[in-house]
Amino acid sequence: MVTKIKLPVDINRPIHYNEHKVAEGLAECIYAGNFLKNASDLSILEKKQRFAQLIALNRRVKYNALHIPVSFAPGEIISRETMIEVACEYMDRMGFGGQPFLVYQHFDTANPHLHIVTTSIRADGSSIDLNFIGRDKSEPARKDIEEKYGLVKAQQQKKTQAYQLKPIPVEKLQYGKRPTKQAITNALEYILDNYRYRSLPELNAILRLYNLKADAGQPGGRIRAHGGLLYQMLDEKGQGIGVPIKASSIYFKPGLKWLKVKFEENRLIDPARINRVRSALDTVLQQRPRGWTAFTDALGRDQIAAVSYINRKKFLYGISFVDLDGKIVIKASDLGKAYSTRAILERLGLDQYLQPALPIPQKAAEQKAKEPPLYPLNVPGKDLESSREHNEALDILFRSEEQAERLPYELSQKANQKKKNKSQKL
Repeated sequence: MVTKIKLPVDINRPIHYNEHKVAEGLAECIYAGNFLKNASDLSILEKKQRFAQLIALNRRVKYNALHIPVSFAPGEIISRETMIEVACEYMDRMGFGGQPFLVYQHFDTANPHLHIVTTSIRADGSSIDLNFIGRDKSEPARKDIEEKYGLVKAQQQKKTQAYQLKPIPVEKLQYGKRPTKQAITNALEYILDNYRYRSLPELNAILRLYNLKADAGQPGGRIRAHGGLLYQMLDEKGQGIGVPIKASSIYFKPGLKWLKVKFEENRLIDPARINRVRSALDTVLQQRPRGWTAFTDALGRDQIAAVSYINRKKFLYGISFVDLDGKIVIKASDLGKAYSTRAILERLGLDQYLQPALPIPQKAAEQKAKEPPLYPLNVPGKDLESSREHNEALDILFRSEEQAERLPYELSQKANQKKKNKSQKL
C-alpha cells in the first residue's frame, strides 16, 4: 500500500478533480465520512459547502485541505467494503477520524487505488497540525494497516519495481479525435500536476510536446488587460487549430492566478536534474550527430526533449530542454554559457538556420565571390581591344581634373577682346 499526501491551496480543486473523473466514468464516490447523507445522495455543491463551513472558521491557515491518493499493488483483489474499511482506519490513525472526508475509488490505472479528500479545520475552528504528518502519522498508519489486512507492503513494491505511483501519461492531442474541451482538460490535469515549471514560457515548452499552448494574449489586447488565459490545440506545424478554450471554463480554472502559485512552488530546481541534462548533452554532442534531427532524436532516447524556438524567418533563437523523466524544464541559462543556443549550434556545426555552417574563411571567400567587382579591368569572354576601350573609358571617368576644358574659339576671352576692338574702330 502506497500513500501520498498533497496539500492543495483550495479544497475545491481536489473535489472537482475527483468529480470530473466520476463524470467520465473513471471514478466513483464510495464513502462520505461525517456527512449528513450517504455518498450517493450528496451533490457536488453539498460536498463543497460542508468543507467551506469549516474552513471559514479559520482563515489564517494557508494549507487547510488534504488530498491523499492510496494505492494498492497490481493484482491485489480488494473488495469495495475492504477499501472503505482501510480508508476509515487510515483517517482515524492519522487523527482525522472526526473530520468530514470523501473517499473516491478510481478505475483509470492498472492497480486499484483510492483518493481521499478532507480538511484540517475542526468544528471549533482549531486546526490539525500538518507538520511532518507524512513521517509521524501516515507512515506508522500505513504499516499497521498493511499488517492487519495482509496487503503488499510499500517497501516490497519498490524493491521489486512491480509498481510505480504514476498517473497514466497523456498522448499528443489530435484535433477532431475527441471533443476539444475534454481533450484539453484531460491533458492539463496530467501536465499541470506532474511537471515542474516556473513561468508561462516554460509551461508552453511542455505543452508544445502535447500539441497544446497557453496564450495570455497580445500586449495591449483585451485578454492581456483582463488577465485572461486561453488554451488551444496545435497542429503538427505548431499552428493553432480549433476554438481556444478559456481557462475559466475548465473545472479547476488553471488561469494565470492559479499558475502563479505553481510557479512559486516550482521555483527551486534540483541540481541533480540540471547535471543530468548537462551530462546527456555532453554525451550526445561528443557523438557528433549529423544534423538537428539526429541531435534531438539522440536526446529523446535519453528521455530529454529539445524544444526549439524558431521565428517566421526560420531562424533558431532559443532552446529549452524538458526532462521527461524528472518532469521539469531546464533552460539554457540554467546549464551555463557552454550550453547556450549559439554554443550548441557551434558544437553541432550548424548555423542558426539549422544548416551546416561553413568555416569563417570559406564564408568570407564565398561572400566576396557573390559581390560584383566595382569595375572589371579584364572581362572574361571579351577581346583585348574591347577590354582596352573599357579601361580607357574608366580612366577618363575617374581622372582628376587638372585644368578647365578648352572652350570653343567663339566663346574664348581672346575672341571677345577682338570683337570689342573692332566695334571701337567703327
